[in-house]
Amino acid sequence: MSVKVKFYLSLKEAGLPGKEMTFDVKSGISVLEFLKMLGKRYPSFKRSYLSHWLDEKKEPPLLIVKNDKPVKLGSSIEEDDYIKIFEVLSGG
Repeated sequence: MSVKVKFYLSLKEAGLPGKEMTFDVKSGISVLEFLKMLGKRYPSFKRSYLSHWLDEKKEPPLLIVKNDKPVKLGSSIEEDDYIKIFEVLSGG
């Protein structure tokens, strides 16, 4: 199945070729599995966003939104879902 993903983070830091991409994934893949897949495909993404945080007991420094609703790492991704990945930033 295919899933559209829009990235709201630094493409240079993430090593991604575009802000919006389509990925072929297995039906019902979890958000956590999808992030791990992204990390394997794009090592800079893993290094920049997942290397210190990705653990099933912790949340990575990313906000994951599916069809305009925030989701947890265990949420599944289905056909025609639209995923947005935001970098969590703090300000003052």
